[in-house]
Amino acid sequence: MDKVSILICTYNRAESLKRTLDSFYALYLQSGAEIVVIDNNSTDHTSAVCAEFEKYGARRVFQPVVGLSQARNWGLAHTTRPIVVFIDDDVTFRPKWLENLIAPFKDKKTGVVGGELLPVWKKPKPDWLVKPWLHYYSVLLQWSSQPREIRGREWLCEGNIAFRRDALSQSGNFPVHLGRVGPVLLSGEGVVVDVIRHQGWRVIFTPCSIVDHHISANRMEPAWLARRIFWQGITQSLMEQYLYEKNRCDSTCSRWCDLQLPADMKTWAALLNPQADDQFEYRMRQIYDLGYAMQKTGLIGN
Repeated sequence: MDKVSILICTYNRAESLKRTLDSFYALYLQSGAEIVVIDNNSTDHTSAVCAEFEKYGARRVFQPVVGLSQARNWGLAHTTRPIVVFIDDDVTFRPKWLENLIAPFKDKKTGVVGGELLPVWKKPKPDWLVKPWLHYYSVLLQWSSQPREIRGREWLCEGNIAFRRDALSQSGNFPVHLGRVGPVLLSGEGVVVDVIRHQGWRVIFTPCSIVDHHISANRMEPAWLARRIFWQGITQSLMEQYLYEKNRCDSTCSRWCDLQLPADMKTWAALLNPQADDQFEYRMRQIYDLGYAMQKTGLIGN
């Protein structure tokens, strides 16, 4: 584990960060792994929380430019170990998490390894929040019961993922126009995994590397999911463009004739005030397609 840097990017989540660090050191106090917190211009007491863990060797670096990809690249620039692990600041760890996450790197062709995330709901999960929506919360991938390469359109969650530094460097690191920026629900920094995969590296899902992902109560509302899905449509369009520029080959794009867009005032009103009724799934598809189309046509700038 002395070849591993663990990077935690955080923005105004001091108490959540403390829970994550407590959980890590409860399992890995003498691991030899390097822990670095990238403080992405937090205005709460994040710096004080980091100071509590300096006695264990944790290190804080400050990145004033807000943005998850900016923070991740900053963390890469301030570490040198050959395996780089990224974890979210709202997770806690299961036994053998790190051992199972880094084990596939024994194969020198492995470029990326991602683990499983299990949800911890901060209030009882509502009945409408069923399995098709759970991937928007970065939980329960369940691609397989044993470690294996991902297939087809399978993907890895960014809250529990490890990279071989060389593979990440060759891919150009994280695209700074993608990924969370403060409260904006843009994502897509994980598109770098597709670039690495295209370059011929093995990309592995390992279900035995498990973290618990703590999901706040405000995210368990239809309005939050609607925002998340709208921004995922925007993200998808930007990712397609990025992959084309990187790989110089066509990616899987939505056909305009397949998009379901709002066509009247009643539909617009329903989209702006989402309710978990029998039309919920249809409206979420429209919201996704709307975000995709608005970015594709330039109605939403970069």
